Amino acid sequence: MEDKIARYRKYLVITALVYSAILVSVGIVVGWAADHARIGAVEDVYHQTVLQMDSYLVEEQFMNSVGRSDCNLLSARLSEVGKTVAKFGQKLSIYEAHHLTRSPEYYYLKPYYFLTEIKAYLLMRKLQQDCNTDYALVLFFYRQGDDASRQQGYILDDIVRKMPGRVHVFSFDVNFPVDVGAVDLLKEYYDVNTAPVVVVNDRNRFYGLTPEWKILQAIRSG
Repeated sequence: MEDKIARYRKYLVITALVYSAILVSVGIVVGWAADHARIGAVEDVYHQTVLQMDSYLVEEQFMNSVGRSDCNLLSARLSEVGKTVAKFGQKLSIYEAHHLTRSPEYYYLKPYYFLTEIKAYLLMRKLQQDCNTDYALVLFFYRQGDDASRQQGYILDDIVRKMPGRVHVFSFDVNFPVDVGAVDLLKEYYDVNTAPVVVVNDRNRFYGLTPEWKILQAIRSG
């Protein structure tokens, strides 16, 4: 009788271990699938951004070749590019929210995001000069994990919500471990040695945590 009880207990222990192993395996597979889906979503937005930028450049070059200028059309096209770039950043922020910033995919995609931002910024700045557009271009240099940078990000998000379509923010992590030469050039040009730093329309520079009213004042002054 005691042998049967012992064997039954052994059976229960083994069964529990098997079920636990299955649950752990399922959890790993589900987690991997979720991470893979996130990677795919970010890559899709990146390719969409590249396509939109290439399309914009072709349209601009064609207009120049036929001696035509349509600031309203180009501004509308570039506004869509700006929205897609922002979406790219939002998708990447999911990585940061799920603490996946050590994954090789993150280190692969983040530099492309920075370069895409710089391309969009340069295109918008050129259009701003050529067509006297009324939107504001804001460069935001932050340090990941820094409280002041996080608060500055919330302030800029609030400004974008209050002025939809009129403010474009391009954000760069000053301590990103992968070397991105174009970002280093921006940091050198704008004398960025700390974080947060906000640059409005290439003229107004704010070092350290800056209140919303001061940034809005710079935006409205042009």
